[in-house]
Amino acid sequence: EAPGSNNFLKGVRWSPAGGCLLGASDDNVLRVFALPNESLSAEWESVSQAVADCVVAAGSHSDSAVELHCTSSAKAGETIFDFCWYPYATDSEGCFLSTSRDHPIQLWDANNGALRCSYRAFNHLDEIATAYSLAFNADGTKIFAGFNQMIRIFDTATPGRDHEDRPTVSTRRGEGQKGIISSIAVCPAYRGLYAAGSYARSTCLYSEADGQLYAYLEGQKGGVTQVKFSADGNYLFTGGRQDPFIHCWDIRNTCSTVFQMQRVCTTNQRLAFDIEPCGRHLITASEDGTILVYDLSQFGALAGQFSLHQDAVNGISVHPFLPLPYTDLI
Repeated sequence: EAPGSNNFLKGVRWSPAGGCLLGASDDNVLRVFALPNESLSAEWESVSQAVADCVVAAGSHSDSAVELHCTSSAKAGETIFDFCWYPYATDSEGCFLSTSRDHPIQLWDANNGALRCSYRAFNHLDEIATAYSLAFNADGTKIFAGFNQMIRIFDTATPGRDHEDRPTVSTRRGEGQKGIISSIAVCPAYRGLYAAGSYARSTCLYSEADGQLYAYLEGQKGGVTQVKFSADGNYLFTGGRQDPFIHCWDIRNTCSTVFQMQRVCTTNQRLAFDIEPCGRHLITASEDGTILVYDLSQFGALAGQFSLHQDAVNGISVHPFLPLPYTDLI
């Protein structure tokens, strides 16, 4: 950005293949950054050892930085609410989804930023309904989109306005998951299961096949802003706004949380967290510029912390196989 620019990143995601980083900025532009080849070779020639050692992979802090260059960009029409990579995207042939205010869900080409297609939902006035969260299912054939008290499912291969509506609140009894569906995560181990978080401070587990409600989780002090499964699919982690704790739930016994992990979060800002490739450590951003590393095998014990920025860190994404966390700040 130019000197004096007030633009900032609002979130980052490593591509599934690990060669690109996708970021959404306050100027409503999605940018793809390429990881330099030397980062995949000479600079990281001992990477297999580092990844094998989970503690090194997640908890170490190096003062060295890798400079990334923007290779393509896509201009969204309005404020970007969410974005995600296609699960089988490669470095040479990739695409990603985004959703922005008063616009349809859009699928972009990661190589040149061209719009491939769009998926549209309409409200009762036949106006474009805005999706607030996005996720592909495990095989990439379905798109889950979160709306106000509604989850809509699109067929990836069929762009347009065809979709399945799954209300999260019963129209007769008024029971269910209320509020805007702010985050969706698909279970990596148990096919057919996904989680949805709501700004109404609830998280629910649903069946992918028919939308059946499996579990209703409460306990977040603020609206849920992120849900994420562990690698084995047995645990679900939830974080919220104006809530200093990330909650760990055992989906086999959802009566109460297993443990909690603390961070600084006093505003409505979305603060991200991620789990490193070995699945042992959770790394979270924090409002005070600190990166916190928690050991999941020790019931969320603090394994390390370090300050990377002078301002709030709102995004963090861990590389799928290299010990390369990436953070962004406001």
